[in-house]
Amino acid sequence: MTVALTTTALEIRTADTQLVEPLSIRLAPGQVLSIIGETGSGKSLFAQGVVGNLPAGLEAHGQIGLADGFSEEGRQSGRRAHWGRGLAVLPQEPWLSLDPTMRALSQVAETYTQVVGIGRTEARDRASADLARLNLAGAERKYPFQLSGGMAQRLAFAATHAGGSPVLIADEPTKGLDRDRIDEVIDLLKAMLAEGGSLLIITHDLEVARRLGGEVMIMLKGRVIEAGPAEQVLGQPQHAYTRQLLAADPARWPRRPSRPLTGEAVVAVEGLAAQRGGRQLFEELSFTVRPGEILGVTGPSGCGKSTLGDILLGLATPGAGT
Repeated sequence: MTVALTTTALEIRTADTQLVEPLSIRLAPGQVLSIIGETGSGKSLFAQGVVGNLPAGLEAHGQIGLADGFSEEGRQSGRRAHWGRGLAVLPQEPWLSLDPTMRALSQVAETYTQVVGIGRTEARDRASADLARLNLAGAERKYPFQLSGGMAQRLAFAATHAGGSPVLIADEPTKGLDRDRIDEVIDLLKAMLAEGGSLLIITHDLEVARRLGGEVMIMLKGRVIEAGPAEQVLGQPQHAYTRQLLAADPARWPRRPSRPLTGEAVVAVEGLAAQRGGRQLFEELSFTVRPGEILGVTGPSGCGKSTLGDILLGLATPGAGT
């Protein structure tokens, strides 16, 4: 069977301290492996060790192999030549990873020219088609700071996927996204798997791991404590820590008992309106939030949720209202 990515006893360490115990994986085309754990468990360090971009002072020891027969020891740097071509990374916090000085179309086109090696005209045509397919047709000339979180994540996916890498390493790809945008990211990843791509995903979102399926590893303090098919590990966990993780899932939290709301409003909004880029985001928005009350604001990317927060904080000026 063809293997897209292998690690053999790959460990992450400083000069005198082991941070991630030796871990061996085999990732086949069309297969997904989700590594789940709390912050500081070592899951992102392992992914960085696979790619070869560990922070200064850390080293990867062990063997790494790719589908084209390339293989090297973890401390070596030969796999950097495979970045974008054999190994690609979909980062968390795309706003911090995208080039803030480049417009959306140019960010994707650059992958085609610098990684794939095609001419600028064809690169821009392909990039335009990619953005249209991801419902970003109107964002070609926008900078990352002009995009919502979901739009920025889709742009990052387009720029990452353009190189044609058979292996995608996704580090918390749904972090900070609302439910609709999470659905979009999962659909993108499933489409890549259906095309024969391989996915190594680092996540703390149990629902994402369930929906992607495949294999799951639970990591704690640099060590894998449970592994197996997603349905088995997340449905019938054997380790006490895995059971604790599942119990901590917000979907399993007990419902808060309702109680009468009293006191003066903490926040009072009346007739609020906002525009952005010449487009009306919302208008005649009114609500109050009282002590002890939770008000959830949801909606698709670009509808004005973050702008509303900025207005409430005094970081943006409303078009109307108080």
